[in-house]
Amino acid sequence: SLMGGRWAEAIGLFSLGLALVLLLRFCASPTPAITVKPTPALVALPSPTVSPTASLVPARVASSAAGLRCVSSPKSRAAAIAGMERVLGTPGFDTAQATLTFDQWQVLKLPAIARFRGASGACEVGVVPVDATSTSITDDTGVYVMPNAKLVDSYLGSAILGFVDREGVLAKSESARIAWARKVLEKNKLVGPNASDAAFNEALSRVAASVGLKNRNTTSVDGALIAALYALGGGQLKGIAQ
Repeated sequence: SLMGGRWAEAIGLFSLGLALVLLLRFCASPTPAITVKPTPALVALPSPTVSPTASLVPARVASSAAGLRCVSSPKSRAAAIAGMERVLGTPGFDTAQATLTFDQWQVLKLPAIARFRGASGACEVGVVPVDATSTSITDDTGVYVMPNAKLVDSYLGSAILGFVDREGVLAKSESARIAWARKVLEKNKLVGPNASDAAFNEALSRVAASVGLKNRNTTSVDGALIAALYALGGGQLKGIAQ
């Protein structure tokens, strides 16, 4: 009958709906958890006991006693950045502008983008110390080594230091940066574990002077000073006596 057909249709629809509810309830998988891969650890800054140019300079790199070969400063800077990434072992790195002498930069042993006077005018190139008498140059013409005696006279007095902020110091508060700086100085025996604030500030000023910060604000730990402290923590800046 017509009434019986409608009942059968209604029962069928109800059964289908119930089956779908049960299927969704018992067979649907829960939302998968999002897996966050840990950030790879960044390599430490090059140790002064191992040539920092090992990953930058090819085994048979040419030397240039004639002078800088840089032609295009913008292209040279791009090449220098790529070279610094190879040295520091990471894509991307932290930088700090510094006004310092060539000898001060040599003591730091940090890769840098520095301005030099070349045959075609001022040019920015990547520099990494090879040893006490020579420096690796990266510019738009390639990678080569120059004797410091030829290079120092064309240095224009400013550099962008490259380093890896392994401990996230740049993101810390000023008080946390000062606490970090104190630990670095203590580790390198430039201050004692219970040094006074005056002794701490005096030691920190010596490190600051090594990167050309003559009138450092004793309440500020940033920029080139952080780069210098990282270099100090890596076993460098041994010439800064207590």
